[in-house]
Amino acid sequence: MRDRLDRVKETLDNVKNTRKHLESNVVKFKDVLATKKQRQEIAKLSVVMAQKVYDEKVATFFKNLEDMVSYGLSKVFSKEYRFSVEYRTSGCKFWLASEDTAMEPVDLITGHGGGIIQVTAFILHVYALSFSSADKVLILDEPFAQISKEYKPILAVLIHELTEKLGFQFILVSHDNEMMGYLMDCPDSKLYKIGIRDKATVAEEVNA
Repeated sequence: MRDRLDRVKETLDNVKNTRKHLESNVVKFKDVLATKKQRQEIAKLSVVMAQKVYDEKVATFFKNLEDMVSYGLSKVFSKEYRFSVEYRTSGCKFWLASEDTAMEPVDLITGHGGGIIQVTAFILHVYALSFSSADKVLILDEPFAQISKEYKPILAVLIHELTEKLGFQFILVSHDNEMMGYLMDCPDSKLYKIGIRDKATVAEEVNA
């Protein structure tokens, strides 16, 4: 009888130990699940925060771009302009509002003349290059062919402002002697005349 009781007690002890072991494993498993869940939540939060930072940077990029183009157009053409960009995954749509459109945005390409488009394109080039790690030298061939005579002096001032502000060097190739003359009035500007001598291309600096 005593032997039976001892065996029963031993069996109960084994059951208790097994139960404790299982309970311990369950606790560990719960801890693992909790840790994994926490990691997942942290990962999700990191993705959300990264997306938020990206969205803010994109918004800031376009806001600064819109402000720069609006400023440049208003300065050159002596009217209030509001440039805006509609960002799409397939590309960008450019809108421009002015006094001429009762400040209602219209399509930049179809709703405005070549002078407006050329100045806008110039500023877009400058802004895009400002984010490049390469040397900030912008070479433009006849960039302002459609700009009316009365706007050229102010445009020359704008070019100089952007040079100072963004640390650019602009190389403009043009047959427009009048525009080149206005640029020569800006500090640190240099004008070169390209010609042919002895069947070779030569560049001669023109004094202001």
